[in-house]
Amino acid sequence: MSEKTNNLQLDVKEKPPLLNWILLSLQHVLAMFGGTILVPIVVNTTLGAEVLSIPMALIT
Repeated sequence: MSEKTNNLQLDVKEKPPLLNWILLSLQHVLAMFGGTILVPIVVNTTLGAEVLSIPMALIT
């Protein structure tokens, strides 16, 4: 049997350098924002009526 190697760049308790931390935070916010905003737009466009509102999606 082969031994597994640990390919983690950071351990669970470690923090990334400040620049990486900022970039990863921005990536997370943009991905979350895009998914939250895109779903109501697609649903409302497909159904032709306002079924989901963007502010309600952001609040929930």
